[in-house]
Amino acid sequence: MTSALTQHLLQRRTLFFGGKGGVGKTTVASAFALMSADRGDRTLLVSTDPAHSTSDILERRLTGEPQQVVDNLWAMEIDPEHEVDAYIADVKARVADSVPPRLAGEVERQIDIAVHSLKDLPSDETEGLTLAAFLHRDDPRDALISRTGGDLSSLPQNASIGTGSPRRAALLLLGASQ
Repeated sequence: MTSALTQHLLQRRTLFFGGKGGVGKTTVASAFALMSADRGDRTLLVSTDPAHSTSDILERRLTGEPQQVVDNLWAMEIDPEHEVDAYIADVKARVADSVPPRLAGEVERQIDIAVHSLKDLPSDETEGLTLAAFLHRDDPRDALISRTGGDLSSLPQNASIGTGSPRRAALLLLGASQ
């Protein structure tokens, strides 16, 4: 049985899953996409995560082109930096074709300045974009899965802990030094 919130979200045409690193965006988005496809909705799961962990979750090598994973579900992983660079290069080429050759270098320089300056602009809410939910998080700390049910303080000195998250690694090292 699905919750009222899940039912509401399943009615949306487009969903974005966002959050800080390591909170489970890819896992939740993948599970939601599978649930949507299982309901019979044609679903496209697009990941912009440079780690490409959606490939790991779906157990197949994804590319920048949609590929069918199961009935009603297609998935792809794109490299956002590559896509932005390709778009900017296309804009530069189009502009260079429309200005005299003697101005092309200056126009390209101005485009580079504009792209760099965009990072300093405030981000405002987009009209028509609805934040449908902020999922409740019982405890903001990460979970430690332990055979004995212990916590970090019960680990032996110099114990090894595996993580792919730079944030988690830094927090673990910080905790170890205190």
